[in-house]
Amino acid sequence: MRYTEEMMLQSKSGFCMPFEERGKDVELTLGYGKQKHPVTGTVFFHHGLDFEANHYLLSALASGTVSGIGNDATHGIYQVIRYGKYEVTYAHLANVFVNFGQSVKAGNIVALSGDRLHFEV
Repeated sequence: MRYTEEMMLQSKSGFCMPFEERGKDVELTLGYGKQKHPVTGTVFFHHGLDFEANHYLLSALASGTVSGIGNDATHGIYQVIRYGKYEVTYAHLANVFVNFGQSVKAGNIVALSGDRLHFEV
């Protein structure tokens, strides 16, 4: 797939990631695509990116609406925000601060990560 400018989330805030870096690089712990599970060793397709982001405040990337909140065995506590034609999932959360159906603007604090962050578009 070719990356094009219309694939970018448009945001007046200039945010490119949903968290602050706290003065150090944030470590990518699991990439997108075919991966080997870090615990079981099973090969699987990972539909997002995982970051070591222990209890980071998470921000909205652009203006949007919370389109889902839930808790399941794969994602733990998660929140889905629709930004225009894209839905972004924030997973493995410790807390959610914005409820289903509420609007958000770029930079609004929307959640708190748990011991890591799964981020999926």
